[in-house]
Amino acid sequence: MEEPLTYLGTVKATYDDQYTAPTHRFGLRFIEQDEKIGHLVFNPLTGHLEQAELSIPNHLGYADFQLDLLSTQKAGEKGWTAFLTNHFEGC
Repeated sequence: MEEPLTYLGTVKATYDDQYTAPTHRFGLRFIEQDEKIGHLVFNPLTGHLEQAELSIPNHLGYADFQLDLLSTQKAGEKGWTAFLTNHFEGC
């Protein structure tokens, strides 16, 4: 990926019925391609996305992408705004 915000195509998420954990996993593929590019893991009890893993980067200079939910907080909109403000400070 050479330029930021490059459109790579439409991704299709397919439910993985072979996954036996209490969460739900979805395989990710570009439409019209068979090669898997990653997966998403959702927890149906909490409604949280617990993991996203892709073989494509989300930033220049990266080879791939992985996001893991480490914790949650009940801080509401004010807490979310404070989190985002701190995260992007200095960008």
